[in-house]
Amino acid sequence: MAYGPLIYAYVLTLSGLTIGRRIYLHLIPLGVQVAYYLILLLLPKHSSHEWIQNIHFPWIDYLLAVLVTFSMSVYLYASYRRLINFNRQLEQQRSDSEAFRFPWITRFLILNTVSLTTLCVFLILGLWYPFSYDEHFWLFSIQSLLLLYLSFESWKFGDIQVPLLRDISQCHIHLDQSEHEKALSWQKLIQESAWWKHPEFSLKDLANQLGSNTSTVSQILNKGLGKNFNTLINEMRVNSICETLRSGLEGRSILEIAFSKGFNSKNSFNRNFKNIVGLTPSEYLNSQVPNHKSLKYVKNGANS
Repeated sequence: MAYGPLIYAYVLTLSGLTIGRRIYLHLIPLGVQVAYYLILLLLPKHSSHEWIQNIHFPWIDYLLAVLVTFSMSVYLYASYRRLINFNRQLEQQRSDSEAFRFPWITRFLILNTVSLTTLCVFLILGLWYPFSYDEHFWLFSIQSLLLLYLSFESWKFGDIQVPLLRDISQCHIHLDQSEHEKALSWQKLIQESAWWKHPEFSLKDLANQLGSNTSTVSQILNKGLGKNFNTLINEMRVNSICETLRSGLEGRSILEIAFSKGFNSKNSFNRNFKNIVGLTPSEYLNSQVPNHKSLKYVKNGANS
């Protein structure tokens, strides 16, 4: 009963939320399960044997399997929801959102969902053909391997500092014409101040510069400009990169140019460039400077 709650607690922690004491409430079913097995151990051997043979194996063992499956289903769903919400907040508030997407968590949850589905099939078949522990053992082995995978990925990326994000989806403000003009003035200020060149520039940083808060700034940008903070910053970066590419590489690779404009990830650069321009970086360069030498670009491993 501990598997689901602990995975959920891990996802909450990884996505920047502080776990309070209420997390222990999620472990109450585990406490009941442990207490049950302790009572079985303390019972006289004869009584314990009779209970296990006549009650536990025919009824309680199957009921526990159903409860564990239900618990895992609920907590996997809750973990998915939290991860989706976290990624949405990243898109709204961070210009370097690619660095905090944690794809291994998504893979881990998907693989656990497959494992859980298989377990459900076993439980349904078990109504007609009870499976022994040995026949279930490979499922437990898969879960152990998944936990080892999660531990390794967590160790590998353990130095990542997760940004603190605020849920601004429920904040609504009314925009009048002056607010629309304010959004345009902020856009001009961001452009002229070149804040977009800083890889870690965030919505919170912008709000601090403007003497406002993230909710107000986000709403004004979204409604005044029709785009969120992340899109605005990356458009400025891509537009600047395009302007530089039209002048030629000047001895630099495309990736070097991209990194000098605020991108800190090859994947983020390629994805945003294609979304905004409609072409890959090399396709755009070929269309603007047909006779350029792209050897350095290819050697650095960018998308072609």
